[in-house]
Amino acid sequence: MGQIGFTLDACSKGNPVFGFSITRWTEGDLWLAKTAMKMSKNKVASMGANKALIDAIEGSFTTLKDIKFDVAVADAPDFTLTVFQDFSFTYRFDPKKSAELKRFELASRIASCSNDMGDQVALALFEAIEAYKIHYMSQSLWKEQNNFLNVFIYL
Repeated sequence: MGQIGFTLDACSKGNPVFGFSITRWTEGDLWLAKTAMKMSKNKVASMGANKALIDAIEGSFTTLKDIKFDVAVADAPDFTLTVFQDFSFTYRFDPKKSAELKRFELASRIASCSNDMGDQVALALFEAIEAYKIHYMSQSLWKEQNNFLNVFIYL
């Protein structure tokens, strides 16, 4: 949980090529804020309120992540997701599978990684999948064989 930021780059070959890139801070910033409040020599009367606010922000990220996860797997077309760098796994989105099964299988692949995927990284991954789904449909890629989304996550 100590990482402060990450970069996610997603791409696919095809005509036209798909590209998606995002750099953001992670929940590590919230962890640092909590730690700084605990270690502060100047105990402020509102410290409990600040901690509660940080906890609420973290909870909102988790809720948003769960919503984005559901959207990412719902109505997903037939393509293969491959994630490289600080996470490493492959998952094939099979439109014949239920959204619940796809969510379970993808969550299992993410959980099998050696790094824990925080809410912000997961949000970015699901946003990349959503952007690719839009690209896929708008470019009539269902007519082509072997559609791949390659994602590189650098913590």
